[in-house]
Amino acid sequence: MGDLSICRPWGWTGAIILTERIKLAMERAGMTGLRLREA
Repeated sequence: MGDLSICRPWGWTGAIILTERIKLAMERAGMTGLRLREA
């Protein structure tokens, strides 16, 4: 996937796969409605 930070595999309707860097930024921004879990 190279330098991608966020990836949604073709046909995937569920969770979005993202990097730890993006996860931490979303948490720091205080975003709500998120459910984050380790893969």
